[in-house]
Amino acid sequence: MSEDLKQFKEKGYVVFRGLLTKEEVNRLRESMEKDQTLQENEHSRGDAMGKRIRVSLWTTVPKSITGTIVRAEKVVSKVEKLLEGEVYHYHSKLIMKDPKTGGAFLWHQDYGYWYDYNCLFPTMGTLWVAVDKADKTNGCLQAPDNEIMTCPLTCDGEDVKFYSTENVISGLEKKAET
Repeated sequence: MSEDLKQFKEKGYVVFRGLLTKEEVNRLRESMEKDQTLQENEHSRGDAMGKRIRVSLWTTVPKSITGTIVRAEKVVSKVEKLLEGEVYHYHSKLIMKDPKTGGAFLWHQDYGYWYDYNCLFPTMGTLWVAVDKADKTNGCLQAPDNEIMTCPLTCDGEDVKFYSTENVISGLEKKAET
């Protein structure tokens, strides 16, 4: 078992530093700043502190640098090794925070939302690319160890629901019986 796969199974994530070159990241940033489609499809969302973030989401793989990255062999092969199988593009998302005034993209577990769209097991991956400096002082991505192993968590207003893997499988078996 590779060290990457071992870490993924133990922690639920792997950090691949330098997966994209500086040139690729710069091209990605420039493309996103000029892409009219991203701007036209962006929506704003508030956080608990009353600040705003901007989000653009798409499900198709565009013929742009963003599409090139998600289709790149160096990305796809790593994800396939971690998930131990073939992968497909579910969606891409651009989260934009304005300097010094931008809000926070609140903590959440992606799988809780994927589950609502018939992705019944956490066999999906997230590729997160920082196009600007990202650290704890400006709201970088933070991932608790083994988040992926908690199956799934959903948020409905103030309610937070946790489901164990056993409950999910039991629920699927009951559905199959009816």
